[in-house]
Amino acid sequence: MPLKAGDPVRVRWAAADACIYTEWAESGLNKAAGAH
Repeated sequence: MPLKAGDPVRVRWAAADACIYTEWAESGLNKAAGAH
């Protein structure tokens, strides 16, 4: 598969990963606040 075709997929994966990390970080802060 050409690299040009893989670039959009890589960008999309990076955006999805950032979104998942943001949700995980927020839930982690909520759990930490609830634990204390």
